[in-house]
Amino acid sequence: MNIREVTLPTAEPISLVEAKTHLKGVVAVSEDALIAGLIGTAREQAEALLNRAIVARTWEKLLDRFPDAIELPWAPVRSVISLKYLDANGAQQTLSPASYTVDKQRDAGWIVPAYGLGWPVTRCDINAVRVRYVAGMAIPFTANAGTDFLTATGHGYANDDEVPVFTAGAMPAGLADGGQYFAKAVTADTLQLAAAAGGAAIDITSAGTPPNFLGQLPKGIRTAMLLMLTHWYEHRSDVSERQLYEMPKAAEDLLRPNSMLVI
Repeated sequence: MNIREVTLPTAEPISLVEAKTHLKGVVAVSEDALIAGLIGTAREQAEALLNRAIVARTWEKLLDRFPDAIELPWAPVRSVISLKYLDANGAQQTLSPASYTVDKQRDAGWIVPAYGLGWPVTRCDINAVRVRYVAGMAIPFTANAGTDFLTATGHGYANDDEVPVFTAGAMPAGLADGGQYFAKAVTADTLQLAAAAGGAAIDITSAGTPPNFLGQLPKGIRTAMLLMLTHWYEHRSDVSERQLYEMPKAAEDLLRPNSMLVI
């Protein structure tokens, strides 16, 4: 089994402005690149401890053959982009989504054959099966004030699903930070939001200020990230290398309730 990251996160759940405010009001522009790097590092460290993807992006799982069920690490799974395999003649084939079922309700997502079906025969070769999927707790989105559509790649929502939203910047006008809405007019990468299931699309009158997200991210995770980046920023030269890369205990305590077992 091999897992690789196909795309990098397009946004971080903590903005540069928020991080600089937390760092006791750091204002120097010369520090921006360093602080932005620490935000990303804090997210990566948190993900490693949680065994979850905090920001959604595309992953690929490689297998030499079809198992009974395909387990998808880096919860939560949002959508499956493709399931490809090498057939007995060595030609790459793409399975129809109708031929398999995706379980997104558990911490670790699963793919199994659709009811009454089985997996096809594959060529005996390394990496004969490839699954591409989107997984992550927070899904970055952009808003189009002219059409009221949000673009969120591989969001995985269906019509009338509940959709929470939050921001580390400023929400598009018409949406509230921490609000709960309902999906409508859903496509693979876009959707509109309504105040009630089956209701009219919310009128979005501005694009807001990124980063904005679909999904939920517990406050403890964001607080832990701020503690980590503060520790690393404030102790860049006066501690040993071992101490520098240690995670503050308070951050570990905040992350632990949201962690899951290693897959």
